[in-house]
Amino acid sequence: GYGGVYWLNAIQSQVLQGRYADAQATLERYARAAPQDPGVLEVRARLASAQHDYTTAEQAAQQLRQAQRASPRWRQTTSGFLANLRQVQGRLREAEQHRRDALAETEARDLPGDYVGGAIGIAMIEVLYRNRPAAGLATLGTALVRHPLASIPAVDRPYLGLVRLYARAGRPDEARRLLAEYERVMPEGLRRGEAFRHAAAADLALAE
Repeated sequence: GYGGVYWLNAIQSQVLQGRYADAQATLERYARAAPQDPGVLEVRARLASAQHDYTTAEQAAQQLRQAQRASPRWRQTTSGFLANLRQVQGRLREAEQHRRDALAETEARDLPGDYVGGAIGIAMIEVLYRNRPAAGLATLGTALVRHPLASIPAVDRPYLGLVRLYARAGRPDEARRLLAEYERVMPEGLRRGEAFRHAAAADLALAE
């Protein structure tokens, strides 16, 4: 390929520094170097979203989805992106539908860890925005019946998302149990590289 991950990393670093003009220039270089790479549209959507230009972000994501409609991977990616876009705009029903689309796409790709992760996203809508923790936990419970955590390879289990959901839903006991399990079964190198472990620990501390 075209080394799209390197372009993405460079652009993400510039965005995190608030250097949006530099990020845009890097994106245009990427587009010239690899005009057929679908990652160009993905990065265009993400860069626009980072600048709160949600119209451009949606246009790029929909263009990518249409161009790659035969690819389950890109359908899942764009469903997740559109779900996040709708959620940040407060359009919860549409966000939930996109997340359910992504669930179907994870099943087509045989990715049970992603399936449970997607269910966490739906459950979080119930917990955070509708104040319905029981409904959120029920959604998650259905997903875990379909794909029990023990049936998923340890490195693919969405432990930190589970910790955050249980903590936010008023179940710090289960959150702490899962965080301890994560620390026990996840290789140390992967744990060190996962920044969201701090967010999960923070959510748990707040719940307690």
